[in-house]
Amino acid sequence: MDPIRKMTSEQPHIIEQPNVASAPKPPKQPNTSPRRSLGYVGLALLVIIVLGLGVAAYGFYRLDWSNQISVRVAKAVSLPAVIVNNKLVSYKNYDHDVSALKQYYEKQKAAQPAAVSMPSDQELKTIILDKLVQDEVLSQKAKEMSISITDQEVDNEMQNVITDAGGEELLKQSLSDLYGWGVQDFKTTVLKPYLLRQKIQTKLNSDDGLPANIDAKKRIEDVLALARDPNNKFEDLANKYNEDIASPNGGDLGYLAKQDVVAEFADAAFALEPGQISNVVRSQYGFHIIKLEEKLTSTGKESTTIPAGVETVHVRHILIKTQDIDSWLKEKVDDSKVYRLLK
Repeated sequence: MDPIRKMTSEQPHIIEQPNVASAPKPPKQPNTSPRRSLGYVGLALLVIIVLGLGVAAYGFYRLDWSNQISVRVAKAVSLPAVIVNNKLVSYKNYDHDVSALKQYYEKQKAAQPAAVSMPSDQELKTIILDKLVQDEVLSQKAKEMSISITDQEVDNEMQNVITDAGGEELLKQSLSDLYGWGVQDFKTTVLKPYLLRQKIQTKLNSDDGLPANIDAKKRIEDVLALARDPNNKFEDLANKYNEDIASPNGGDLGYLAKQDVVAEFADAAFALEPGQISNVVRSQYGFHIIKLEEKLTSTGKESTTIPAGVETVHVRHILIKTQDIDSWLKEKVDDSKVYRLLK
């Protein structure tokens, strides 16, 4: 039962109601809620912080503020140094790389004052921003091509670097002295992009539909026909057509062990007899024609890098490059939307 109706039925007499219109209103009490007061304070602080970061960002990008406080703010809030296809590349990454490069040049300048020219701060900035843009475009394109690098692959390559450096402690010391880096910095900044480039290069090389590869295949077949002609000297053809800058002297590669070259090249070279010329050999670098000059067991005198007792070959070659990653990457960078936020 409605309680108002119940009260009315139990009290039959009329209760006089006050005249609401004429009754004075009680004074409004001020709101002293601590929660609301703290909310105002928090909002005020948020506005101050946002405005402060906005001023810092404006000064950082437009006025080229580079004092310690500005740099720390840029790192702490992950201000971008560059934007590549709507992907932010943080200032923290930029500062990490530019500091390392600057330290490297300072070390080289101290060791060889007359031989080393120290780049300006603006030149260092340009070098690192270009690298960051290339690395980001490379990463984006690798994802589109379903190419990735595993931690195990990085660790395996790291072991090769450690071996070449003469041991892990020597490598750590060199990284610290030259760049101010630890091993993880080297893996992230150098090894991972390097391995990514290698995988993309391999995929580009195997794509027979690329115009550059179609052209390279035709040219290497034309050169092979010339090399088979006994009236032509292989050395002269190499000087004219070879695109390998590491073998300018008639395509001469010197003495090689199997582990010195990629497997496809090694298999073809070691299968030849002295004076014999191979068919077209395809590797990750392009198309090769190989001529075997000599095959022997090393005495240790033929090469400073090959110990005695190792089977070696002395070869010349002609290389016609397939689609190389440098020109491919430049094209992809040129096609990208890049906003460099640093002056």
